[in-house]
Amino acid sequence: MSETLTFKILRVKDTAFSVNENLHAATLSREKNQVRIDCDLKYNTDANLVMLELNAKYFFNNEDGTEQEFAGMTVHNSYEIANVIRFMDNDNLYLPTHLLIMLVSISISHTRALFAKSLDGTAFNGIILPVIDPAGFSRHVFKEMFEHEDLKKIDNTKGS
Repeated sequence: MSETLTFKILRVKDTAFSVNENLHAATLSREKNQVRIDCDLKYNTDANLVMLELNAKYFFNNEDGTEQEFAGMTVHNSYEIANVIRFMDNDNLYLPTHLLIMLVSISISHTRALFAKSLDGTAFNGIILPVIDPAGFSRHVFKEMFEHEDLKKIDNTKGS
């Protein structure tokens, strides 16, 4: 029987935004734009909190190969997860990967919406973060959680 996971969104807050309108949107080729998204996970087991902070940046590739950032945003997402301490192992938090992917997916959507809203009325109006595969992104950023879950599956099959 699988365990029920309950969580709720506690807070979504944009904590940083920057835009360089000196790089006018009309001069930028969308083919030369790059997006970078980083994600940091923090937690407080006493408060049943898991916090994901996403940092998204748009870069333009100049003709000389250098990059220029023309927009950036940081979004803080706080989630309450019932009895989150059950996912601790050796002083590290290892969320079930299906839950992690769900939280990352929600956080990416929050970031996309807030970034688009913040860019509205600027020279970069209409630029929206692309759709990102939350499973692939999560596996890349939180590789150790996936490895930990894979090892637990192997250990469980050995015990059978």
